[in-house]
Amino acid sequence: MRNRPEITASKGSDQEACPRLEVWDGSFSARLLDPRFPDDVERARAFRHEVFLEELGWSLPDGPQQEVDEYDQHSVHFGAFAESPQMAGYCRLILPVGNFMIEKDFSDLVAPDYSIRKQSDTVEISRFAIHRRLRGKQEGFRLIAVLLRCVYSWAKANQVRYIYGVCASDHLSFVQGAFSCCDSIGPAYQYQPGIFSSALRVDLGKLDVEKVKDFWSQVVGKPR
Repeated sequence: MRNRPEITASKGSDQEACPRLEVWDGSFSARLLDPRFPDDVERARAFRHEVFLEELGWSLPDGPQQEVDEYDQHSVHFGAFAESPQMAGYCRLILPVGNFMIEKDFSDLVAPDYSIRKQSDTVEISRFAIHRRLRGKQEGFRLIAVLLRCVYSWAKANQVRYIYGVCASDHLSFVQGAFSCCDSIGPAYQYQPGIFSSALRVDLGKLDVEKVKDFWSQVVGKPR
């Protein structure tokens, strides 16, 4: 078992390159998923199916099938693991070569006068989830921290400064604490009864790393 956080990474030639990138914190790990490896692809699809279709009850136009969409083809994917090969967390970064979800699916969350950035230094994070057995527990927050560190490492290696995303409005203050440089870009909107969502943008160029370390030290309950 590893007893300290560790990052191993190598930079690819462009954003769509798939370098080796893995972050560890004890028995928790997160890594960039390689689309060339069928096991990685299948683990991600199975996890998304379990969370979004079986648990949350999302429906697909063609009936029960794997939870995939048009954004997957121009995204990079990340998986998180907790003491076993079974995936316990997932997210993806949508690259600016196609639509962002906030342009098409969540346009209600973007202020009319806001111009969405579509440069090579900008991505959108989506499908962020951890397994239900870990949610609300210290282990779950540790897993979230490892997954976010992996995303941050990839962003820095690929000169990505801005990250768009959507979260539940009542989680916005947590996200702002986790990143320290996060701003809402439009009004909250109620897509489901009683649940409001907000769109945000994180500016990694203004990230206060020490503040983020302090925040996560308090969240996971361990010294820096």
